[in-house]
Amino acid sequence: MATSGEAVTRHTLNTYCTEPVTLMGFDLACNWSGDVDVYVDSDNSAVFTCGNGHQNVTTWDAIA
Repeated sequence: MATSGEAVTRHTLNTYCTEPVTLMGFDLACNWSGDVDVYVDSDNSAVFTCGNGHQNVTTWDAIA
């Protein structure tokens, strides 16, 4: 996992994130785009947090 610290590298990417939110009973999406720091481990796992607070756990292959 990218937070284990075994062989983590940091990459900065421009990305787009959507986080579902419920506001006054309505299902909405909180969209955000911009640069994020992606932490990638030797097992190909990647973790990053968007500006809207949504934490993403994925693989480096899926986003690079």
